[in-house]
Amino acid sequence: MLVDRDRQVLALFSEIVVSFSAGKDSLACLRWALETGKRVRAILADTGNEPPDTPDYLRYVEQALGVPVEVYQREGHTFAEIVRGRTVGQQRGMWPIPGRCLVSRTVKQDDFKWYLKQTDTPDNALLVLGQRASESKRRATLPDFSPTVRSGLPCYRPILDWSLDDVFTFLGRQGLQAHPAYANGRKRVGCVWCVNSAHDDLVRDEQLYPERCAELRALRAEIGLASTPPGISQGELFSEQDVCRYDAVHCE
Repeated sequence: MLVDRDRQVLALFSEIVVSFSAGKDSLACLRWALETGKRVRAILADTGNEPPDTPDYLRYVEQALGVPVEVYQREGHTFAEIVRGRTVGQQRGMWPIPGRCLVSRTVKQDDFKWYLKQTDTPDNALLVLGQRASESKRRATLPDFSPTVRSGLPCYRPILDWSLDDVFTFLGRQGLQAHPAYANGRKRVGCVWCVNSAHDDLVRDEQLYPERCAELRALRAEIGLASTPPGISQGELFSEQDVCRYDAVHCE
């Protein structure tokens, strides 16, 4: 399973920290990490807007791989609190829009670094990310190894050159089940109404998680944004307008 490049990087580190989202790519990375012989930790950032079926899936992963999944949620830093602008030190609220997601930056980056410090993570730990070059133009420019990222740790991307088929083929050979959202038609696992979701996923969210979508619709109305009906499109959800046009939502 390990290639020469993997061994070259791994020789420098004593511990692996997998940024685990419950998605297919991070699951592949977690399985890969368990083959290294290093101490492995899987850490998931709970934004407060995770798919409702994710907790059950995490229990499956723990049983299937024999490794606990550490879930953190920093007090005052949930999706709703960030959107409302109530997070300590936050000057304004903002609904996530493509290319500008304060929730992701706060919870999955800044708070991830905070959690690593809270758990006395050693400096010679290696952060593993399930990013693939074929996912986007930006990710296609990423190196497989970065000396440091926002978490403060060196970062390795072991499946950077894998295709989508490579990932699912690998999981199948390992006898691992991907998150049920995929079988239900969702193309990715992330926040409900994720800003990076395609139109079909947003519509699918209405079918899979109607109660959560109703809560999000109410939250939009609470902060002064137009509500959206079931069957929304990406353009309708984010209104196709400059975010600064809204009184309750501001650019950073």
